[in-house]
Parts: sequence; structure tokens; C-alpha cells
Amino acid sequence: MGETTRISLDAPAGPTARTVAPATPDDRWPVEAPPLDGDLRAGAEAVDGVLRAEGSVIVTLPADLDDHALTVATWNLVCAFSRPVPQYDTGELVYPVEVRAGESGSSHYSASRAAGGFHTDGSLLAKPPAIGVLLCLCPADSGGETILVEAERIRAALAAVDPVFLELLSRPQPFAAEDDAGRVRRWAPVLSANAGVVGLRYLRRYLVAGWERAGRTCPDGLVDAFDVIDEVATDPDVQRPHALCRGEVLIWRNSRHVHGRRAFEERRRRRRLVRIYAADDPARLARVAG
Repeated sequence: MGETTRISLDAPAGPTARTVAPATPDDRWPVEAPPLDGDLRAGAEAVDGVLRAEGSVIVTLPADLDDHALTVATWNLVCAFSRPVPQYDTGELVYPVEVRAGESGSSHYSASRAAGGFHTDGSLLAKPPAIGVLLCLCPADSGGETILVEAERIRAALAAVDPVFLELLSRPQPFAAEDDAGRVRRWAPVLSANAGVVGLRYLRRYLVAGWERAGRTCPDGLVDAFDVIDEVATDPDVQRPHALCRGEVLIWRNSRHVHGRRAFEERRRRRRLVRIYAADDPARLARVAG
């Protein structure tokens, strides 16, 4: 696997364009496009170009900015070429990904130190985010790499093992959280294609819970297809790990990948990331290009 393209923004391309008060609630950040100064326009255009061509990019911001300034810089960069969307029913637009006391068993992805199962973000949403964003405020002492695996790799493996898997995963599947008592949150295909680009909506725990909530038997072969997805995703030869440092922002096309996380240790440092979801916005892209 090749290295993810890196883009360095030496100027703080965010606070120079728009500020956000530190006390702003997580569901009240300004989703409108920010003013485009020269640095922000150039940065947004470069990021979008790499993102569309390669599916992921790492942006380096000045690490000497404080935590809030780094978050605002990332927010304004994302707002310049896309539209942030809520991550949960409660409306959070900016979400801290860090270990929280008393929640170690509640989530493999945002509250524990354990390795997270491979998935696409926002699988329970009506429309998963087109773009995922992770800003690193502080890495763990060891581990915690975010790993991307391309959806095309998974599609190819499924076709090689049994082409029937492709048809099976293209049918609507039930998605539900484990605590969704008696209801399916969403019916949607795991595997899709748009203009020839493979897309995934996958989180195995939600699919298993979905079939249980639907009160129906999981179709023959579906568990085997899930096994293939998980086997490919855990193959080091196709993984693209990212050990983010402070001020680095990983941005990826959500449906074009599954992603997971390696386990980590916190001794002197707490691993602290900020997550943002965004939708495509052609009008903002045209403004950047103009």
C-alpha cells in the first residue's frame, strides 16, 4: 500500500478566516462556509483534489496552536469545501474521541483503549457522512493508529471467494444498535456502487443486532460474507495505518473505506482526537475553485 498524501498548511488556515467562541456547544458550531482568505482557499482546493483522487489525505496544521485553535482551524478547512453534519441524534457536530471513565465497555471506537472493529462511520444514519475527519490533539504513548482499508480491496476479495456475496450484500440489510429495543434503525445495502466507485456501509455488530431486531433469520451466506470483509480488513498487506501526531488531520472518503483502530496505552499522555462528519457540497467546491 502506498503512503497517504500529506499536505502542510503552515499558516493557521482557520482562525484567520473565522473564530468560534470556546464555549460554543458541540451542536452549535457554524456550518456555513467561512470567508476564503488565500491560505484557506488554496488549502481547501488541495485537500479536495487529493481526497477525490486518492480517497484520503493528511493535513498538517501548526502544532503550537492551542487545542481550540487547532479544532477551529480544522473546522474551517472542512467547512470550506464540504458541509459538516450531525454525528448523532443529539446533534453533535464536533465530537471528542477519547477514553472516558465508566464507558470502557460502551464503545470500541470512541471510549475505550481497545482495538476497534473495522467499519464505516455513521452506519445508523439515514445517510452516512461522505467525509470523515479526525484531528489529533494528543497521541497515545503507544499504539492507537487509525487504519484505513479500501472498499475496492474488499469488493475484489468478495468476488474472488464467491460472486454471490456481491449480490447478497447489495440487498438492503437491517442496521440497529445493540440497545435499540425491538426496532431496526435502518435498512440499507452493505455494498453499493456510484459511477463505478465501490461504496460500503458496514459495522458488523449493527448488522447482527439488526437481524435480531428484525426477528428474521440471517440469509444463508451473509455471515460468510462478513467473515471475508473482516479477514481482508485485518490483513496487514492491505491496511494503511496512520499514527497521527498533534496537529495532523486525517480526512477520508467514508464509503470508500472501512477503518479501525489499534489498541493503545496511555501512561503519560491521554489519546485525544476530535471527529467531524461532513457531506459533499458542490456549491462550496465551486466557490473554492472560483
